[in-house]
Amino acid sequence: MQQKQEKKMTRSIRTQILSIMMALVLPLNALVLFSTINSIYVLQEQAKVSLTSIEGFYMQQLEHRISSIHYYFYDLEENDADFIRLLERNKEDDNRYFRAQTNIARKFNTHITTSAVADSYFYLNQANDDLLVVLPTAYGGSITAQQRDAVVQWIGSMDFPGNQRWKLIEIADDQWLMRLYHKGDFYYGALIYVDHMIDQMKEAIPFDGIAITAASTKNTESPHGWITASQYSTAANFGLQLAVPTAEVILTLPLTQWFAIAFAIVYLLCVPVLYLVLNKLLLRPLDKIRSALLKMKSGEREYRIREHRYAEEFRTINDTFNEMADNIETLKIENYEKELARKKMELKNLQLQIRPHFLLNTFNLIFNLAEIREYESVQKFALYLSNYFRYIFRSGQELSPLQKEFELIREYLEVSAIRYPDCFTVHQELSSELAEFMVPPLLVHNFAENIINHTVKFGRTIHIHLSATALDGYASIQIQDDGEGMDAAIADEINQGIFDAREQGRVHVGLENSYRRIQHFYGPSSSLKVTSIAGKGTCITLSLQMKQAGTEEERI
Repeated sequence: MQQKQEKKMTRSIRTQILSIMMALVLPLNALVLFSTINSIYVLQEQAKVSLTSIEGFYMQQLEHRISSIHYYFYDLEENDADFIRLLERNKEDDNRYFRAQTNIARKFNTHITTSAVADSYFYLNQANDDLLVVLPTAYGGSITAQQRDAVVQWIGSMDFPGNQRWKLIEIADDQWLMRLYHKGDFYYGALIYVDHMIDQMKEAIPFDGIAITAASTKNTESPHGWITASQYSTAANFGLQLAVPTAEVILTLPLTQWFAIAFAIVYLLCVPVLYLVLNKLLLRPLDKIRSALLKMKSGEREYRIREHRYAEEFRTINDTFNEMADNIETLKIENYEKELARKKMELKNLQLQIRPHFLLNTFNLIFNLAEIREYESVQKFALYLSNYFRYIFRSGQELSPLQKEFELIREYLEVSAIRYPDCFTVHQELSSELAEFMVPPLLVHNFAENIINHTVKFGRTIHIHLSATALDGYASIQIQDDGEGMDAAIADEINQGIFDAREQGRVHVGLENSYRRIQHFYGPSSSLKVTSIAGKGTCITLSLQMKQAGTEEERI
């Protein structure tokens, strides 16, 4: 049976049209997607190579500067008389010591200006409380007194055991690489301005949003969404990581590639547009004709195809079908027994007509709960459906006690709370004298179901109130909620008995069925009334004449 249905689906015009469209569109889109992914991959690799190359160039320059600084101090220690005098830490000849200080400061400043090796030199003679820090005009402005004091305080407060190597430090929110030498109590060294080197690297990298991080340890992590390149200098215990957002690299795709992507998207969007056009011009009219033929085949002789703005060919087919159906209807021979049987069947159909959409929704929800393994909720729904079917298929009983109806509604609202947790509250009031009052099955249940289906929504709590009281020989049953309500004109139509308003696009099938059942079982004095205020809620009142309740056979 399943294979037969699948075979029918594959033979349908709708399926074949969709298959042809997909066969025309998908290969091109797959090709564009593959080309785009490949281009993005190439761009990312090129960007990484570029970052690595730039970073390697600057790290090579840095190591050259480090080596030059080392040899510069080595030369001072071995050959420079002024520096040797400072190393001797002898202040007995103040004039010669002062000249040595002045000469070394000048030499430091000249070397900074001419060699572009170090950005600062310093020495600290702790024995003589003698400190010199050469910080000339820095990149972007002069070194402030606050920054100079920070350097002085930093050098003077540190206790360096042994001969320290290069170290990354921070002075007044700026990053520097410092090399510190010492001989006894005499400390001296150089500083390299790291932030200036980072600024130069940013100017050399052709991307916006570049992030450069300096660290004294190796960094091998690559943040998600970034292209990174890292290098570490063992000569200085110093590393740099360059990172550029992947989105910045993707934006450099060639214009032709972006055009191809846009074309593929537009081409793909044309499929549903073309399908909708074909659906309106061809598929929908064919579905109408097929549905009419199937209904006719199943015995619905009164079914007619309504007039639509289809093509002339389909109008001719529709008119011909309706004329054929009219001719068949005029050949029917009806008598009283058949009319009575038809009325009884119609009553049964009206009774059952309110069920299908509820059952479909319930089975779908059970399926969804089973998929997420909410077995306890599935058990509750299964138990409710068992009671539901036992209630509506009682043997030879057209009416049941109102108390049973309220119990079934209570169970329905309990399982509905699984689907809409904390979205509604329920209050029931049933007068004891109406507990055994007989009503058609699901008469009240239908209205409670409508509240759940059309009023209850996530994000708002709806208050539902069900009550049944005896008043002047009538059973007054009210189903009330404080939901969105309905338009006053629609409520007036219902109260006037107008349920079919097709020209306004409204057909109140459920309300009409309930009204006809009330008239059938309780007589013309019984009524169905809708009171509603848009935005404040709706109240449906059923006034049922108590002495009229009974089956058709009992009244006859």
